[in-house]
Amino acid sequence: MSVTTFPRAAISTLVLLSHAVAQDAPPALRVNDVRAVVGDWIVLRAETEGRIVRWKSLDRGLRIAPAELALRDPKATLATASRPGKYRVICVTAKGDVPSEIVEFSVTVEADAPPPEPKPPEPVDSLARKLRESLQSDPGDSAKKREYVQALAGFYAAMAKHVETNQVTTIGDLLSDYRNAIPAVLSDGAIPTVRKICGDEVAAIAGSDPERKIDSPLKSKLVDLFTRLASVLGAL
Repeated sequence: MSVTTFPRAAISTLVLLSHAVAQDAPPALRVNDVRAVVGDWIVLRAETEGRIVRWKSLDRGLRIAPAELALRDPKATLATASRPGKYRVICVTAKGDVPSEIVEFSVTVEADAPPPEPKPPEPVDSLARKLRESLQSDPGDSAKKREYVQALAGFYAAMAKHVETNQVTTIGDLLSDYRNAIPAVLSDGAIPTVRKICGDEVAAIAGSDPERKIDSPLKSKLVDLFTRLASVLGAL
């Protein structure tokens, strides 16, 4: 079998032709789709061997920075959108005198995330507000009044335990213990308005019938009230 051989000149010509074909091939150009938020600056960047990339938006609403304001990277540019939408953008580059294919991609712009819902205001504790205002209006030195309030808080904490441990069975027993104990805690005339508000709260639940039995539901209400009064007073 004979083998065809090419003259050296023909081989040189083939090499030159192959180089020319390679140089005449359009440069590859690749751009990924982009997602952004209204008002943000959007960076568009291409992957290519071309030195400079030119960009154009096909849809109104997406503005691309003019070529004279190009970024330091000539393969990138900035864009911004005035409203949400999906925008088509095309770009092109060149290598030597050979332009690339025109590449189209999309820029999806979403509405800015709404601000978080404002938290509802904390419910106002009307009892705490009334007691705070009464403490301010009651006569006496501030430091001494605070001392009285802390003593009263301890009294109501003790009353909660007194009721919880079944040491009273009727409202009459409860009120008798209540009235007998409080003079030992506070001197007569100390923080009178604060004491009256607390007493009114107790009367609203206990009632005035001394024979009324302290059953389980009433016991629970009284313990809750005494505990709450102790907590509110302790925080004043």
